Formats: sequence, C-alpha cells, structure tokens
Amino acid sequence: MAEALDPQIRIDERLREINFGDWEGQPWDEIDRAAIDRWAADVLHFVPPGGESVASLQQRVIDFATALSATLDAPRVAIVSHAGVMRALFGHWHQLPASEWMQLKFDFASITEIEVAQ
Repeated sequence: MAEALDPQIRIDERLREINFGDWEGQPWDEIDRAAIDRWAADVLHFVPPGGESVASLQQRVIDFATALSATLDAPRVAIVSHAGVMRALFGHWHQLPASEWMQLKFDFASITEIEVAQ
C-alpha cells in the first residue's frame, strides 16, 4: 500500500468518487429513463438504486476537509481524487452553492491548484 512506502501518503475513503450503485458501469441508454429523469430533476438528493446522493458525497468530502484543516501541518497538500470530489471540495472551500460547484469542469488526469484562505 502507498502508505507503507511513504508515511506522508494517506488513503482516505472519503475521497472516493460518488457511488452510482446499480448504475455503475452501465451505459446511460440501459438505465430506466424515468429513473434518469428523477435524478436530473434533483441531482443533489436523488439516490440511484444501491448508491448515494450527491449530497452524501458532499457531506463526506466536507468531513474530509474539516479533518484535514484540523490536522494539516504543511502549507500545501496534494489530493488525488475524482472530479466529483474535487468539485465538492472546491465548492466547500469557496462557499459556492451546489448549483454552481456541480457545474465546475475538471479535465481528466489534470492538476488543479486550489488556494484556500486561512
């Protein structure tokens, strides 16, 4: 595990991508259209079967950010994660409403620097 190679590396489950449950890995055209419509009508709170809502993702990411700020002993930290997690972190740190942070774009395999005011 990475943590064994370098004690400064930490794996945190709160940074995993959103769990789409039964929808995971399925092509959009194979998911019930009515369910997708319900999700589109309330992206923040809709829970795919066996999955989690964006609000749940947001809460666990905020829990991570709170714990990070309480234990951070360096002025810089690198976070390797998925775009959904990065959107939620950016939104939290910049106090954006969900309607704004959910629309943020992060390129695949990109590096994004986020400055957080202390």
